[in-house]
Amino acid sequence: MPEVLPNFFTVGAAKSGTTSLYQYLNQHPEVFVPEVKEPCFFSFAEKQVSFSNEVPFFITKWHDYLNLYKKS
Repeated sequence: MPEVLPNFFTVGAAKSGTTSLYQYLNQHPEVFVPEVKEPCFFSFAEKQVSFSNEVPFFITKWHDYLNLYKKS
């Protein structure tokens, strides 16, 4: 089976309605959204990152990002 890449992503500021948009899209039968709503993958492109336990969940590796979009 060929690798399926995401073909749409949402960019939004805090408190701008992205959670509502995520929930609306998730209800559509032809739209797949990953369980992780904010992986922040593109926030750290080409940066060395180190996280403490206080930081929310972030995806930093390409294969981990793609795994978000695999249907189980």
